[in-house]
Amino acid sequence: MIPQIVDVVIDKRPKSAKPYHFPKKCPCYLHTDVVREETATGEEGARARCTGEFACPYQKIQHLMLFVSRRAFDIDGLGEKQIELFFEKGWVKEPADIFTLERKHTKDLLEEEGYGETSVRNLFDAIDALQDQVAVAYVADYNMDMALTIIAGSDLWLNTPRRPLEASGTSGMKATHNGVPNFSVLDGWWIEGHIEGITGWSIGAPPRDAAPAEDDDQRDANDLYEKLERVILPLYAENRKEWAAVMKHAIGKNASYFNSHRMMRRYVTDAYLR
Repeated sequence: MIPQIVDVVIDKRPKSAKPYHFPKKCPCYLHTDVVREETATGEEGARARCTGEFACPYQKIQHLMLFVSRRAFDIDGLGEKQIELFFEKGWVKEPADIFTLERKHTKDLLEEEGYGETSVRNLFDAIDALQDQVAVAYVADYNMDMALTIIAGSDLWLNTPRRPLEASGTSGMKATHNGVPNFSVLDGWWIEGHIEGITGWSIGAPPRDAAPAEDDDQRDANDLYEKLERVILPLYAENRKEWAAVMKHAIGKNASYFNSHRMMRRYVTDAYLR
């Protein structure tokens, strides 16, 4: 049951009470604007939010808490208290950092008050147990509206075809129109659109006409995880200015070229008018 507020009981209000003014700036060090969300009719709504998004440390912590909550990954031994501590220490800034805790911060954890060998081992075991739980994400009722949401709302576009049997498809082109960098195997359109570290990043070796080698999958996987951990995630989490520059290049260098206007112009000039 959700209670409804129907009236204000004025005579119960203390005489010393003062009007409450909702803050216009976030209390974090960024002091970003706080705005009221609009309703469907365009009116000012009841909810207010910080415009800092994930640059705001408070929103980042809440995002991490949601990630490990019981309704999400439900990692035993990793709750709100632990997330706040790990964030403050700089060990966990993004969800991906959780999965590198053992490799990077075992010694740090053992030196932390309240942690012993058993509790640290139990935490790492609980994290390791997740590895087989998210093998594939299936999006039910996928349609054009869902595609629009995913393409416009992603931070990074990942394509992992097996060259030369498949290709990085046109969805990556659409993503660039929304400022989304690509991180994909060099096949299909991405061979032309890829400028390493400028419009996005490549996975694996350059393209070739020969059949795939036996170790291609493993080499591609190693390259994917290496770049994701050492290049892409640190840039996204720690250097938003440079990340924004890659987003702008994705629009300026890729979206300006890979679009239906150029396609139709080329059809007309190179095919129909010849």
